[in-house]
Amino acid sequence: MDNLPKILIIGSYTFEGTDATSITLKNIFSGWSVEKLAFIYVTNQPNNLDYKKNIFIVSKKIFGNIQINRQKKSFINDLREAKSVVGGIMDATASNDKKTKILNFFHTIIVAHNALIPYKYSDKLDKFIQEFQPDLIYTPLGSLGVMYLAYKISIRYNIPIYPHFMDDWINTMYAKNIFLIIPCLVKKYYLNNIFNRTKKAFAISEKMAFEYSNKYKKPFFPLMNCIDDSAPSGKSGLDDTALRFCYSGGLHLNRWKSLEFLCKGLERLASDKIIELNVFTKESDWQSYKDKFINFSFMHYRGFISQTEMLHDLKKQTILIHLESFDEKVSAYTRLSISTKIPEYLSMKKPILAIGPCNIASIEYLNTNQSAFVVDRQDEELLKNEINKIMNLERREEVATNAYNLFKKNHTKESQQQILRNSF
Repeated sequence: MDNLPKILIIGSYTFEGTDATSITLKNIFSGWSVEKLAFIYVTNQPNNLDYKKNIFIVSKKIFGNIQINRQKKSFINDLREAKSVVGGIMDATASNDKKTKILNFFHTIIVAHNALIPYKYSDKLDKFIQEFQPDLIYTPLGSLGVMYLAYKISIRYNIPIYPHFMDDWINTMYAKNIFLIIPCLVKKYYLNNIFNRTKKAFAISEKMAFEYSNKYKKPFFPLMNCIDDSAPSGKSGLDDTALRFCYSGGLHLNRWKSLEFLCKGLERLASDKIIELNVFTKESDWQSYKDKFINFSFMHYRGFISQTEMLHDLKKQTILIHLESFDEKVSAYTRLSISTKIPEYLSMKKPILAIGPCNIASIEYLNTNQSAFVVDRQDEELLKNEINKIMNLERREEVATNAYNLFKKNHTKESQQQILRNSF
């Protein structure tokens, strides 16, 4: 452990976060010495954040920050609420009404150009870096502000950058939009500078690593979410009369539409089966979309719980649901990503029902490894057939075993942390 490099992590995430990227970071770096990790945490909302010894919070831009009263009803807040479900992409909204789309149009333009304003580089930040003396920079990037800081610090301290790409934002953010030409050009300029400071990089899936290695002529290594290896819960315990499903994850990125498709399919089975669908998601997501599910009596919202609690609760479930969006703009953004939840599901050795386009990395990954029952188009008959396959004991146990073997191969902390260590 003593020969591990000191890593400066730059981004909008810390180990304390509950979002998918924060969870992934916490898991892959859990084998690292705490003294050899430091964060530069970039945020537009610094309130209620604790300053810690190994975290420096950057929130001020060089021209100052605009303060908005988020509780007050106003046009500005209406504009803010119309933000895209996919950053930097117009019309990828949760609502199709004309007002929201118009507000979203202006919101996307304003936010994109505001992102051109760099965050303030202060003497305190310099002191923080000098005291830590990092050997390298690790960063998920994802925004112009983070790219600016990562490149500036890399040049200033002559240390390399190891970027980790979680989504295909390189090709989607600000793309194909005449009103966002300047932010798009700046994004490409920053990326070019960062790749000039990069010898190796990480990708969230094998598919992304292969595609990016060919396109950017850099070695990309697949570095995915991982968890501790623990004994699976045993047989799933399905019978011929009851079907108990569980979905754990966000409803954003229009995944709620895929969940609604599932519910409509399950509704048709409810006449001769006992159906139960337990949903674990953030309160904010549920409040945004619960009206879509109010008529499904078998749907039960179970709240939002920590990853540790979720791993314990998954062992009590019967059929695990993974969802991706069929929306074209969303799937373009997620097409190379492996969901954070997939390793958790695979470790349970339970049947997984995956719903989403076949070209999405998560769906392709499960399908290629025969680790899930896959519904790759919005076809009610296909959904019914896959559920019927799950009811076959022999087939169910075969797929569940494949899932667990895939977890053991690619998603234990030991395997992913070894990739990380060998890359530096």
